[in-house]
Amino acid sequence: MTSVDTLPYIMKTVSALAIVVGLMGLVAYGAKRFLVKKGGGPFSDDAITIVASRYVGSKMSVALIEVLGTYLVVGLTPQRISLLSRLDDEESFERIKNMKKPKDQALAFGEHLRRCTSKIMPFHSMTDGNSIEDAK
Repeated sequence: MTSVDTLPYIMKTVSALAIVVGLMGLVAYGAKRFLVKKGGGPFSDDAITIVASRYVGSKMSVALIEVLGTYLVVGLTPQRISLLSRLDDEESFERIKNMKKPKDQALAFGEHLRRCTSKIMPFHSMTDGNSIEDAK
């Protein structure tokens, strides 16, 4: 057999492989699109919110979670989630509502970076782009 004789067989194999891979992709897309439940209902993204979270040790944290208007304090470890407390009093609700949240984490990080660099290089301003050499 020469290379000219094997070309049709190679083309058949490659085209059959492309068809099989394409069908697998269509089945995966269809399964993802039609079999996965849509959001909404009682357990939509708005129903459960992590209000605050703090690490208390290696792989251990405490989180304040709001579930449909009820605030829960839970302990989180890699093996378990434990309910520590349920907040029911109005004073706790008011304190939670008045907690300050950064509007944007990127802005909070940018402000922190600006403060740190101003301590290191007090004559260099990051906001106006002027350096020490420009001032000379």
